[in-house]
Amino acid sequence: IVDAGADVCVAGSAVYKDNEIEKNIKELKEACK
Repeated sequence: IVDAGADVCVAGSAVYKDNEIEKNIKELKEACK
């Protein structure tokens, strides 16, 4: 079973690197727990 949270974490990381929005990294930290 693939953890959906992990996918969000990876996809979010790519978005964060492109946009550098602090809000995104906060959401990533929650998704990556």
